[in-house]
Amino acid sequence: MSEEEAVAVETEEVAEEMVEQSELAYEPVFVTTTGGTLSNEMQTWDCTTDAVAICGPIMNHDEGVYSVEFHVDTMTSTNRNEFAGLLMHASSFGKYPPGCSGSGGLGWQAKPMGSDRSKDLYPDGKFASCRLTGDEQSMDGWNEGDVIKFEVDMFERVARFYLNGMVQPRQAHDLPSGIRFAVGRWTGQVKFTIVSLETSCLPPKAAGKLT
Repeated sequence: MSEEEAVAVETEEVAEEMVEQSELAYEPVFVTTTGGTLSNEMQTWDCTTDAVAICGPIMNHDEGVYSVEFHVDTMTSTNRNEFAGLLMHASSFGKYPPGCSGSGGLGWQAKPMGSDRSKDLYPDGKFASCRLTGDEQSMDGWNEGDVIKFEVDMFERVARFYLNGMVQPRQAHDLPSGIRFAVGRWTGQVKFTIVSLETSCLPPKAAGKLT
């Protein structure tokens, strides 16, 4: 095989992989990870290294309404260095979970095990200009066994957060375009399973969501 033919084959393989990831983005599976292992038909991510896992499609302004639910299967850290939230889409993701300095994301931080202290949202990078509403001390942190849900309305450019079915008092407004759902780990072991992933190209009132 000539060099030109080899390049053509490689280009075709990359294109096929991109199409496959685009299709998987609308399935309740993790489509990209920077560490850890996937199981349960790519619905579960287990990690003991600094890494992130991405799911869902790229969310752009005025294109849709999206939601994802994660079950927190395992969380062993006692210093709450686990995050879930949103990251800017990139050709390659780093090891920093959303919410960590340098991640360029918006992270909802875990609650320390054995503590009842409330946790807040942590914006970084392009999310630093987001307008956070609600009492900054009123948002609960999540823990092992919880179900956490994110609803993102890119028509209104707002994110809402749920813990075990209960809406949280904080919201993030003025979201940037080109974002993805993400979970991440900084210390200890974390294990997340995607419970559901939903998308709609209709505005909230027409879709019956986020009302």
